[in-house]
Amino acid sequence: RIIQIDYNSTTNYTTMDQNTATAITHLKSLQEQQQNEAFSNIEQYYEGKLWHQLTHAVLELISSNDVTIEMNYLDFYRNVVQPIEGKFNIVSLSRIVCGVGRKLLTAGDSLAAVTFVQEFVDQQKSKTTSSPASMVYLQAHVCLFQLQSNPDASVLDQVKDILMETKKLLDVADAEPLVKASSNNTRLSSGNNLPTLISGSDAALVHAAYHEASMLYRKHVGPPEAFYNEALHYLNYVGNVPGEINDAKQLAVDLSLAALTGEDIFNFGQVCNENEILNQLQNTEYSWLMELMMACAKGDMDQFIDIISTHKDQVEAQPALVARSDVIQEKITLLSLVHMVFERPPQERTLSFEDICAATKLADIKQVEPLVMRALSLGLIRGVMDEVAQEVTVHWVMARVLDDVQLKGLACRFGEWAVQTSKVGDYVGEHVVGL
Repeated sequence: RIIQIDYNSTTNYTTMDQNTATAITHLKSLQEQQQNEAFSNIEQYYEGKLWHQLTHAVLELISSNDVTIEMNYLDFYRNVVQPIEGKFNIVSLSRIVCGVGRKLLTAGDSLAAVTFVQEFVDQQKSKTTSSPASMVYLQAHVCLFQLQSNPDASVLDQVKDILMETKKLLDVADAEPLVKASSNNTRLSSGNNLPTLISGSDAALVHAAYHEASMLYRKHVGPPEAFYNEALHYLNYVGNVPGEINDAKQLAVDLSLAALTGEDIFNFGQVCNENEILNQLQNTEYSWLMELMMACAKGDMDQFIDIISTHKDQVEAQPALVARSDVIQEKITLLSLVHMVFERPPQERTLSFEDICAATKLADIKQVEPLVMRALSLGLIRGVMDEVAQEVTVHWVMARVLDDVQLKGLACRFGEWAVQTSKVGDYVGEHVVGL
């Protein structure tokens, strides 16, 4: 069909197929309704066949939180994206599909969201060139959408099976070579697409999607330590950028509760010092929880007791903290012992039972021996306990993520060690007869 040419436009063709005409008409209609330049930009890229720019423009539109944009995202996908699916990088296309699904979920239609993404998954499974990376991203979002819709036991079982399958696909995707995208190789067409290769940034997105789904599953079924580990993986891949995290404040609360109540979680510095996520609790009704995490990270028993006493009502309002109060008490007691050992120079790490009892706020000195044995069994410290002399000599203390104050203290110790080493060298030089 011949159309009139506007010589002032960037259009570089004189014929237009029906799909393209439909897409352009749909975009023009959206532009008239929404008065948003995003649609005119997409139209321009569409007409110019600038697939790389089009990909970024569509992704930006789909992921936008602009509440002024009111449109039917399913119609947008079917009229604009679906006719040129082969022009998109498969992971980018999967992101667009999941973005549409999230819009449906946000609108309250969880069934439509899951169905839409699942149909695309089934379509991709039927292809011999399907990408493990894109399948991981898609199936992770199927799980996410199901988990965000008050799932029952049968849905949780289904999600568990999908996650197990997705983990195997993730291992396959990790084994594939990575292609670093550039402006020269990201403009892909149906003829030169590389369906099984992903860029480094896409790999991070794929891993983040899997761990977010697995994290949310563990939030529903437990245990807290499994949720904690998945949450740390998710934060590592998502880049610790609060704007990129769904409901960062709630994640900070959940992560803190899991750290406090989870079995064998003692390195609180991973959350308090390495991640920015806890900052989401500052100046909120959960600021006390952030302070509690900081006290545990430092092994500060006095601060811990003060926070628990001052915020008694808030603590008791958290069922997880009440149900596992014994675990939390044991944890802060062990961490106060670890902190006590860490603060002492290596040559002064023979501790009396009395000093340990005072530092850990134990009610009876008889409780010191079981505490030390527990610390030894968990690998928090290594050393020798003399029950007759009532002393513990510690040779090693667990590695921890340190805050700025602790790092400065460690730097001072290195300085002292360097001075002592220099003195020993001078002494040896003066007293050893030359050969």
